[in-house]
Amino acid sequence: MDKNIVDQQEITQNAIHFAHKNKKQIVQEILNKGKYEKSLSPVSVFMAGAPGAGKTEFSKTLLDRLGESMDPATLLRIDLDEYRAFFPQYDGENSALFQGACSIVAEKLHDTALEKGYSFIFDGTLSNYEKARLNVHRSLKRSRDVVIIFIYQYPQVSWDFTKTREKIEKRNIPKNVFIREFIESRKNVELLKKEFGSRLNVWLIHKNIDPNNLFFDFHLNVESIDKYIKSAYTIQTLEEELQ
Repeated sequence: MDKNIVDQQEITQNAIHFAHKNKKQIVQEILNKGKYEKSLSPVSVFMAGAPGAGKTEFSKTLLDRLGESMDPATLLRIDLDEYRAFFPQYDGENSALFQGACSIVAEKLHDTALEKGYSFIFDGTLSNYEKARLNVHRSLKRSRDVVIIFIYQYPQVSWDFTKTREKIEKRNIPKNVFIREFIESRKNVELLKKEFGSRLNVWLIHKNIDPNNLFFDFHLNVESIDKYIKSAYTIQTLEEELQ
């Protein structure tokens, strides 16, 4: 086996071991940066959508807007892409090797937010149905308000952004993974809304309806994304269209 591959596998395993061993301390360090308090009416916000759709930017903007009526430091933002610096072997150019380890930290942070009654925004694609369903169910079981914010962007625009980001962050997203997450995230939001009904609030942010400008369409408490987004991409059509 290629020595470089072996070295990468070792770094990944070391990071996962480090995450399991140190997740409590890492989470505490993250929490120490804010003023997180138990909320009387805690809210769980889950971002959803394809890589490169603009979920992170929107979640940060949402925090800024909420800061007009509350201290944004009291709303926990969970984003596994921000935890790589905690790992000794992360060098700024090997981001992909730490996805699993950062997921462990993010899940521990999510557990802590639920246990302590913190409101949070969980930044992700929501492309894993079983995991998404479990996370939504855990919040509803605690009588929390639950919101899914689905960001829709034209697939070519999102794909171009992921390739540009790769050059900066060295975080590769293979085309087949992008296509799967583009399709699954939308499908999963539909399935979750059908199952949980009125207990689950879905927001749809439709970006760049006109690809030549930066406007977006905003829909609150939608029953079905398909009512607003008519395009029906398939794996085959995306394989052919994405350059």
